[in-house]
Amino acid sequence: MIKIGLIVYGNLNQKSGGYLYDRRLIDYLRKKDTEIQIFPIRKPKNLFENKKTSSRLLKSILDKKIDLLLQDELTHASLTNLNNRLREKEVKLVSIVHHLGYLSDRCKFRKKLHKQIEKNYIKTVDNYIFNSKSTKKTVQNIKKDIKKDVIAYPGKDNFNYETKYHMTREKIKLLFVGNILPHKCLDILIKSLGLLDIPIELNIVGKKLDKKYMELLIKKTQKLGINNKVDFLGYLNKKELKEQYIDNDILILPSKFEGYGLVVVEAMGFGNPVIATNRGGPTELIEDKENGYLVEPNNPKKISNYISKFYEDKEKIKNFGKTSKEKFKRLTTWNKSLSNIWDFLRNLK
Repeated sequence: MIKIGLIVYGNLNQKSGGYLYDRRLIDYLRKKDTEIQIFPIRKPKNLFENKKTSSRLLKSILDKKIDLLLQDELTHASLTNLNNRLREKEVKLVSIVHHLGYLSDRCKFRKKLHKQIEKNYIKTVDNYIFNSKSTKKTVQNIKKDIKKDVIAYPGKDNFNYETKYHMTREKIKLLFVGNILPHKCLDILIKSLGLLDIPIELNIVGKKLDKKYMELLIKKTQKLGINNKVDFLGYLNKKELKEQYIDNDILILPSKFEGYGLVVVEAMGFGNPVIATNRGGPTELIEDKENGYLVEPNNPKKISNYISKFYEDKEKIKNFGKTSKEKFKRLTTWNKSLSNIWDFLRNLK
């Protein structure tokens, strides 16, 4: 039996692609010859908060005689000192990297500081689970000598997918799915809508996690005179989200960076074209001008141009959607990816 621990901020029931990945992995590992122990820790309020190693956490890990300690990489700000002490005790560390946090920072000063903190953490780990080739490349930019790793993409099997390729209405319906946070760059998307003079509707699905940013978005829609075209739907359950994928025409993901982009996969499964930034995982899913468009971050004009292209030639929505669906069929399943991780972990033991 392999004793496996996981360090994570808070609990595994939080609503994001990263937590879904961790949750799926732990559920899979529990069915194997393992003993699983979750070590939840408190998330620091900011990068400047003093992050001392918790002696209690160290003792708990050692008392449990953990063989492999998994760490969600987004806990990096809290673990550098702890990892140095764990390495002295010869505990094998495995970082689950969904994306590097500093790549999403929009403030240059914070980004520089964040990168250094993340770099210090990465130096303490030898073994990695990556959710995409793109994510691995970002880590290699910081640490070229990665001893052991596995790339295990999130699975495509999240819905019973239905497909529609028709486009009969005059209005173009756009969809955004994701937590409403600054690095998702919804302000850029809203600005792009302000440049358009066509029948359009934007439906935004996601938890409102940043009150100030949410207020900024609402003010921006009012200032641009498009508040009647933008609907903040909040968090939706799986059935409601499925209805949005079916009802809307195009998914738009204007994020600063995405480690993978599970919502892109889901949209493809429903036969939707996608407009996304050319940073990270979406570049592995979207063939530019085939099943969607890739744009530079912070480029509302380009986003508006591509929306216009779909409006002017609605047959393009159907054709791009078919390509999305065909590409979707070739993507991996959760069971296959998690099986690869299990093989990787067993070999580490």
